[in-house]
Amino acid sequence: MLKDRIILVQQEITKLTDMLAQMYLDAMVSGNNVSPEYHTLRTQLTDRIHERDMINMLLQKGMQ
Repeated sequence: MLKDRIILVQQEITKLTDMLAQMYLDAMVSGNNVSPEYHTLRTQLTDRIHERDMINMLLQKGMQ
């Protein structure tokens, strides 16, 4: 179950990273500040990274 979950979490990390990079680039090119949505998505990314790290730790300890 954890191995399946980590795959989904990693996919979400990749998706969020791509979205955030595009939002940041758009803000820099346009000269505007990043949107509040950017900060919300960044928090979600941090949560997914933490979740991935926790799953990896559990897998290293032999959890399934």
